[in-house]
Formats: sequence, C-alpha cells, structure tokens
Amino acid sequence: MKKYSQIIRILISIIIVTTATFGQKIVTGSSAEHNFFIYSNGDLFAQGQNTNAECGIGSTIDLQTQTKVNGNGVMPANADIIEVAAGRAHSLALSSTGDVYGWGWNGDGQVGDNSIVWRKTPVILSFTGNPNIIKVSAGESISMALDDNGKVYTWGSDTYGKLGNGESSADVLIPTQIGLSNIVDIEAGRYHMLAVGSNGHVYAWGKNTDGELGNNNNTEQPSPIDITQLAIDGSYSSDFASAQIISVKAGRYFSMALDNNGNVYTWGSDAIGKLGVGSTEVNSNIPLKTTLSGISQIAAQQNNAMALDNSGDVWMWGGAANMGLGATAVPNFFTPKNISDDSDFSSSTNSDIYGVAITQISGGYSHSLAYDGSKVYGWTAVVNNYQAPNPSTYPTEYSTTPLSVELTSFTANVDENKVQLNWQTATEVNNYGFEIQRNSNPLLNLLQGGEGAELQGWVAIGFVDGNETATVQNNTHL
Repeated sequence: MKKYSQIIRILISIIIVTTATFGQKIVTGSSAEHNFFIYSNGDLFAQGQNTNAECGIGSTIDLQTQTKVNGNGVMPANADIIEVAAGRAHSLALSSTGDVYGWGWNGDGQVGDNSIVWRKTPVILSFTGNPNIIKVSAGESISMALDDNGKVYTWGSDTYGKLGNGESSADVLIPTQIGLSNIVDIEAGRYHMLAVGSNGHVYAWGKNTDGELGNNNNTEQPSPIDITQLAIDGSYSSDFASAQIISVKAGRYFSMALDNNGNVYTWGSDAIGKLGVGSTEVNSNIPLKTTLSGISQIAAQQNNAMALDNSGDVWMWGGAANMGLGATAVPNFFTPKNISDDSDFSSSTNSDIYGVAITQISGGYSHSLAYDGSKVYGWTAVVNNYQAPNPSTYPTEYSTTPLSVELTSFTANVDENKVQLNWQTATEVNNYGFEIQRNSNPLLNLLQGGEGAELQGWVAIGFVDGNETATVQNNTHL
C-alpha cells in the first residue's frame, strides 16, 4: 500500500502541465465560424462556434478558449492529428495512421458514417478498399477526401451537383469515389468544389450562378470539368491556359487559384470586390489574373480573400469590414491591400502583425487567422467571442507558448473509479488552460528507473480551462 501511495504522489507531482507547444497548423474554413489548431505533438484543439457540435467535444456550447478534441468519441487521447477541415457545421480530421474522423451536424450525411445522426464527438469513417487518405476538406453539408493515388472521394449533400458524381439528387452517406484521377489538391466550398491535377489543371463542379466554376458559362455542373483545358482549347482567352496551378480555394460564390510562380487568379462573384481585380463588382465566369506576385498561400472567405507573400506580409481584399482595418466606414477594396503595412491602417492603433513575418493564413466565414511560428493572430469586424481568438477590430496576438504556473496547494482524492484533482494557483498570467496527463505504466517506469526517475509514456486525458490573467483560482478535474 505504501508503494502505491508513492506512485500516486509521483504521478500527481507532475501531472499538471501547460499545453504542448503549438507548431503545426491553424485551420478554419470559408463557411466556418470555428477554428482548429494542430500542435506539434498531434494534439487537436478547437475554438469558436459550436452550435452544431462542430468542435467535437460532446457539447454544443460555444468555445471561447481552445479545447482539446483528442480523447473525445472514438478519437484516442494520443491520436496524432495531421490534417483537419472545418465545414459550415461539421468537421473532419486525419491522423498520421490514416484514420479519418468526422463529427458535427449530419443531416445530409456529411459526417460520412452511413447515417444522418448528429455526431457530437468524433466517429471514424470507412473507405471502400482502405485507401491511404492524405487530405480532407469540408464545405456546406459536404465533405471531400484525397488519397495518395490521386483519387477523390465525396459524401454529403448533392445539392447543385456538388458531389461530382454526375447527378444532382440523392445525398451520399459514405465516402464514395468520383471520376477524377491524378489529383494533388482538393477544396470543398459552400456549393461548389475544386480540385487540382498533377498536370496543374483545375477541375470544378457544382453551383455556377455567379460563374464560380470558371468554365465560361453560368450553368450548374454535376460532374468535374477541366477549366484549364477549356482555356487551352480556346473556349475563352486567359493567362490561365499556361498556368501551372498548385493550390485552389473556394469562397462564397467565388474561387481562387495559385500557380507555381506565385501568381493569383480569381473568378466568380465580385460582390464588394472579392475578386481583387479592380472592377466595380462585375462577376467573371473565367479566371482573371490579379496584380499579386510572389505569393505562397491563399485563402477564401465569405466576402474577402487573403494571400500571404514570400516576405511574410498578409494581403486582403473585398469587404473592408472584415479586414481588421479599424473603421467600418472604410470603403471596400477592389484590389489587394497589404494589411501588414502599418501605414495602411486608418486608425492610430497599430496592427499587431505590423512587421511580423507570417508563415500561415486561414480564412473563415467572417474572420481571419494568421500564424508567425509562435503566435496566432485573429481578427474580425464583428466582435463575438466565438469568431476568433481574442477577437478584435485589429489583428491581435494569441500566444500558445507553454506558461509557468505557481501552485499554492494540490490535493487528490482517489477511489476505485476516479481521481479527483484540486489545485490552487497563486496567479495566472495569460494562462488559457492546463492539460491533464496520465502515465500509461507508472509501476514499470518506477521499477526500471527507481524512485525520483523521470517517468516516460505520458498520455493526455483531459483539459481544464485556465483563468487568463487572474489571482488565486481553484481548478478541479475528475
């Protein structure tokens, strides 16, 4: 019994730690109002709107701080997540072992578990033939996946023919392969879909009312169409004919593409200038080349578009209200604007990304995210707790670096079924939470290393929100 108590003391003495260092990906979606953060150890955290359980933690309460997804539903606590996709009201994730998870609203089968049952926590998906999935994408009631052989799978709503299976009728409840091959990138939009071939060609299908497919008409397409080949064949005149596209993004009724030379193309709806080509809200049903160059990443939103250049500057265009410029009266921007340039801001308050070399961008429904390798920045015009980390009219940094927290007391009550932990902190400065870890084999570790040895094999089992900046606080985890 004495040895058991010692083990418990060793476990408890180091069981509370701050979260792992963030260092991989920030993800939101053009139809989404929730965010995901993938940490360097494969942990997945969610934050934002959660009305339809799109954050996957078992509740429908909006998350004002990051909350860990691993360990919920069938997703193991130590799952190594490498990809995640945020749809309008559902989400997908991919682990390093090739497992695909889905959760959230499932009224059209977009979760992909052969049901229309609302899933508040992750469920695992099955693919015929067990392909090796390398990417997932989620849109408005639809999902996509790409395997390492360049094949594409879709499931969910077939409204406007967006499943790409040649029909515009029945929903599909499981991942189903469609007639594309040699694909290297996929993107699920609200009502239209995009894909990039290994030859640099762009394929599009689905809704086309505003020309968002880029095929020189406005007719709905239930099957993928090669819009690059149309330009090559002379269906329309465009620089797109010679472009080698490497990435595509689908916003609300418009599309974006990035070529291997850093050029950006847009097409579809130009409402409030989101094509960025200097027009006065005139739609285009063919790809148009913007004035941007030296671009490494692109992102599409509801009424905006984003781009990241090779120097780390962020560019935006479209509705000024969502650009973090600090003034709702600022006119919309019909050409790209460098929001990393402090001189562009209309207020005396400086942008937190001024002079910062950004490495990643991601665009949500009406909010934006950026990452500089150590800090996450979020901004939106509508200041709601669910829309972005530390939402503000101006881009505001949100640090995810582990913090030291001084404990003034710590107790544990143990019974056969649970351990209840209680602790009190002297102060918490910018602390958003504690990760709770359990050792998988403490007895073996102790026998091999002796008392006082550092234990190996820690597994995260829960997460408790911190108190941001505050004095003496109590926390409990069961």
